[in-house]
Amino acid sequence: MKQFIALIKAGFKTNSPFASLRLRMKMNKRDRIMIPLLGLLVVVAILTPLVFLLLKLVSNLFELLQPIGQTQAILTLVIMAGQLFVLVFGIYYMMSVFYFSRDLEFLIPLPLKPFQVVFSRYSLILVNEYLGLAVLVLPVFIYYGILKDMGLSYWLRLPLVYLLLPIIPLAISSLLVIILMRFVNLGKKKDALMIIGSIFLMLLIMVPQFMAKPGGNQISHDQMVNFLAGKGGFVNMLAAKFPPAAWATQALEYGLSGGAMGFFLNLGVSLLLLLGLLYAGERLFYRGLIGMREVGARKKAVSAAGLDRSVNHGSHPVKAIFWREFRLMNRTPMFLLNGIFTVVLIPGIFLAMFLTKGGNDGKVIINFMTSGKPVIKILAIAGFCVLSGALNGTASSAFSREGGNFWISRVIPVSYRHQVLGKFLHSFLVAGLGIFLASLVTIFMFTPGFFELLAAWLLALTISVAFISIGMAVDINRPLLDWISPQRAIKQNMNVFVAMVVQFGLLAGAGYLGVKLFNGGWNPYTLLVAFFLFFLLLALGAITYLLNGARRKYERVSV
Repeated sequence: MKQFIALIKAGFKTNSPFASLRLRMKMNKRDRIMIPLLGLLVVVAILTPLVFLLLKLVSNLFELLQPIGQTQAILTLVIMAGQLFVLVFGIYYMMSVFYFSRDLEFLIPLPLKPFQVVFSRYSLILVNEYLGLAVLVLPVFIYYGILKDMGLSYWLRLPLVYLLLPIIPLAISSLLVIILMRFVNLGKKKDALMIIGSIFLMLLIMVPQFMAKPGGNQISHDQMVNFLAGKGGFVNMLAAKFPPAAWATQALEYGLSGGAMGFFLNLGVSLLLLLGLLYAGERLFYRGLIGMREVGARKKAVSAAGLDRSVNHGSHPVKAIFWREFRLMNRTPMFLLNGIFTVVLIPGIFLAMFLTKGGNDGKVIINFMTSGKPVIKILAIAGFCVLSGALNGTASSAFSREGGNFWISRVIPVSYRHQVLGKFLHSFLVAGLGIFLASLVTIFMFTPGFFELLAAWLLALTISVAFISIGMAVDINRPLLDWISPQRAIKQNMNVFVAMVVQFGLLAGAGYLGVKLFNGGWNPYTLLVAFFLFFLLLALGAITYLLNGARRKYERVSV
């Protein structure tokens, strides 16, 4: 037991983002001021407005549902959103922590059972999920209790229900990852199979949530009566595809009088899934881990002529750096999965929503809202393309991803400007893929004209160039090179977080200013041109800063 507790403590010290921040504050006096200030900025500028908007939505839904006695559907909605978030993103986190952490090389020889390693890793991610759900779920639970004037028992059972929320979806994700890795970690193409399998699991989870039931979306008269008159009508309808959300709602809303069954169902299924996870970990975890770092032999020998061509007639340095970045990402599944996660998932979610039975209704609503307002349609398409393509950690971890091998970039005979440009082109390729996929979806969603789509593309590409340059500029100043797990190079990298804050801040500021100017009498097309010019100048300035300061920044990095 002491070994197991020590294992959990060591996992938190090496993988927890808070441990990393505490170390940085301890080692650098400047971070002792900057990190708390950044945290305060995030709370004031991002989390507070988001929570305010969320609670405003809850208030409106409460007023709508209170006359028909279905306010508990609010709890179901937020619980489903939180659990679905854990379920989908848990696949990525679990694969990274279970199979791609460097400290696994030290854990495997230790006298530890496989299930102990699995449970320690599960516990680490579980704590992180509690922190994530605290932003989405807890404010709604508290505000709902205030609106409905719930009694003392509600506040006593609230923490119990909250503690159970992520256990089931995270256990399901962990089981799926362990089973996947047991079978795909074979042969020469195991990295490709991991990526394909991960995307397949995410789609397997997401797509059924949007698919209509047999018989379409038509609700009979009797069903409508049950929804309106029944104690849990809307709750059962919303949680039909994921019952734990209904169980949690019943436990929180009705307590012992009517929700005891929901609480014990949640608790029982959680324990069963945890036992199943430990059993699968004991039987399959090490089998899936074997061969993770094996490298296949190269069958084709390099001829003398081929070697001469490579040495004397090599490609342009920028092209060479681009392909190095491309291969580095492709050979590290966690880097590739992170890079294409939002690029594929966000357009995929919207496409799945619009391919369901009710998708045509949503399409009609969108087109009605944007009819006669082409500028709004252009901005909506451009925003969706930027969200899908540019707002990921590829650019803001471009230098951090090299890790301990960054010294190679310092000694290779390639100018630092060329290295920066090659990394920029690689990040732009990822963003371009997202813009392309998002464009295909928006053609179906918005049915834009050719010139509307062209204008949206130009604006999206310009914003993407600016955001890529900003992300790289943040990362090149202080790259995170001492990471243990590839996940930490991106998901626990403060540079990615800072870049996201700046990017969302620019979008929010531009949107706020645009609304003010529009209400002040500005022509919509003049505003569109102003947006384009602003982000164009921002992109040129950021690229110039990157290229001109490349040598100084590279030489300042200690490896």
